[in-house]
Amino acid sequence: MGVARTGAVYAFLIASAVIVSVGQENPLSWLPLQVGNRWIYDHESKEVSPQNPEIATWTTEETITAIVSIPEGLVAVQNVKVTQGRPSGGWVEQRGNSGYLVHDNCIYLLTKSSVDNTTHQLSSAYRQDLANGILSPDLCFPLAFGNQWGTADVPWRIERRGDPTALFLPPKYADAFDIRSNHFGSGGLMDVWFQKGIGIISERYLHQGTYGEWTKRLRAFIQAPQIKN
Repeated sequence: MGVARTGAVYAFLIASAVIVSVGQENPLSWLPLQVGNRWIYDHESKEVSPQNPEIATWTTEETITAIVSIPEGLVAVQNVKVTQGRPSGGWVEQRGNSGYLVHDNCIYLLTKSSVDNTTHQLSSAYRQDLANGILSPDLCFPLAFGNQWGTADVPWRIERRGDPTALFLPPKYADAFDIRSNHFGSGGLMDVWFQKGIGIISERYLHQGTYGEWTKRLRAFIQAPQIKN
């Protein structure tokens, strides 16, 4: 199967996806990876020191442009366009800049080095790491309090629903899932807030060694018009 660019094919992919075991759910019933869907995010990075940080701000528009079937599952191809400001160039903000891999009941955020831009096939190194269980999924479904997944280098757990401080979570998303890693690579803390039917609402990364902080907040989610048969 090649590249799918219609809502009808997208619906077929949801209906035909295989759920590998009891208790797992189709990721596409949680994250709407329909061609044409767009997410607009505001970003901020702070570096050097908490007392006198170097601050960068920018805005991105992330659009699903195609759904591609590959042996490992589905790739949702994503175009990320900077619409305002200038990115800081940090490695953590590169997650998902090439799309998403739907593999079993989990989703992996792809970078430009992990997938071929022309064929949308996974790179040989990424494919091997996936087969060997080296890669940590970013999201595994269903989401429920206490669920855990990942690797020793990037372990994830669901802390709670909602953020009492409301620091990174708009009030309308007060019941979003807080997904946390206390070891995001080398000494980093990462929180991801996720709302079913919309996706990632907010993210916050804080490095525990040399100072570095990055936040990403959803400004708008624009759903593509549904194609009627």
